[in-house]
Amino acid sequence: MQRFSFKEMLLINGGTQDSLRLRFCLFIWFVLALALTLKGVFLPNRQTVFGVYQTGVQHWWLDQSLYAKYPGVDFFRYSPTAIFLLAPFVQLGPIIGPILWSWISILGLLVAWGRLAEKYWPESPIWSGGSLIMLFCALSGLWNHQSNALIGSLLVLGTMDIWESRFMRGALFFTVGLVLKSTILPVIFLIMVARPWTMTWRLLLFGLIAFLIPFLTRPPEIVWWQYQEWWHHLKSSQDLRWPGYRDGWYFILTLAEWMREGPFNPLFWDCSPPKCYQLLQMGTGLGVLFFVIRWANWRIPKEEWYPRTLCIGLLWLMVFGPATELATYGIIAPMLYWVHQRARGNRALVNASFICIIFLSWRELTGIFSPYFPPIYASAPIGSTLLGIWLVYDTESILVYKSKTKIEKSQN
Repeated sequence: MQRFSFKEMLLINGGTQDSLRLRFCLFIWFVLALALTLKGVFLPNRQTVFGVYQTGVQHWWLDQSLYAKYPGVDFFRYSPTAIFLLAPFVQLGPIIGPILWSWISILGLLVAWGRLAEKYWPESPIWSGGSLIMLFCALSGLWNHQSNALIGSLLVLGTMDIWESRFMRGALFFTVGLVLKSTILPVIFLIMVARPWTMTWRLLLFGLIAFLIPFLTRPPEIVWWQYQEWWHHLKSSQDLRWPGYRDGWYFILTLAEWMREGPFNPLFWDCSPPKCYQLLQMGTGLGVLFFVIRWANWRIPKEEWYPRTLCIGLLWLMVFGPATELATYGIIAPMLYWVHQRARGNRALVNASFICIIFLSWRELTGIFSPYFPPIYASAPIGSTLLGIWLVYDTESILVYKSKTKIEKSQN
């Protein structure tokens, strides 16, 4: 069967099974964009965080704290610079603004998808399934108008640019992602392991520019106060828990509640992690850093090192990072596509992780089973852990193969 590149399939006029598959896949994405549009028109205030963006922009221009708790609205959890990314959409109103924001997130995912496909599998016929896995992983955040899918796309695009030595553009993508979600900084540090000095000054440069932008709009003392408020919010929010959490501590609480005598009670959100859990976070983070450095020292090919490093960093962030909700898993959506395409051995482990992350996490689908098997509530971090195990095993097998090949060559 004749194969065509990603771009050729988009332009080909009918006929081949692969092109029809690709067009059907894009049609599903179009249906999602249409559904989000209709939701924005007819139900603009239902299941959306856009009101947080809106009130944040309003409070900024009124010189009010971005991070205080206001009645009827959730906390503003973004940096002061994020105001200037969100303000254009807020100005478009509560209907057009959220719709356009969702479209940009979808476009970001499609661009990341196309970039990965063109780079790794330019003539692969199996794009469609991986793309739909990516779509369903990001669906929760897209439906709520969150920025996680866009952030995941920015991380992929930045990582690809660094691999191709386009450092300035890669640093720019990373900076925009950090403006929207500062918790991705450890993941960016992992990507910088391969080119630490080359990336550091560029990231600092763009970070400084992003830091100074708010000073162009408000009095310096007001802006500095907002930055202090943001810092205090970041520190205090580490001890806050809410029903949306889907992290490692949530998994521990689920098991503890399951083993306790009596009926299962899922309402244990206010149980903040103890200090020993912070040691677990730090220990697992150092373990991830060990593997990343090990893979770099063994000179694993760049086309393997970069996506694997990004993937394991995001998986750690989902399980042990702060403020991990079900919608946050949209960040790893592009990397689930990469895993789907790349996985050959231990496919059962990969499929099990996909099922846990994408399907079992939805209470609408699995709520009827939760009384019989309560850990299903924590399926998202379980799936992330399984995927992390597969990733480490698969990468280590590459190193073993490389080592054996090197020994055979030396013997010959």
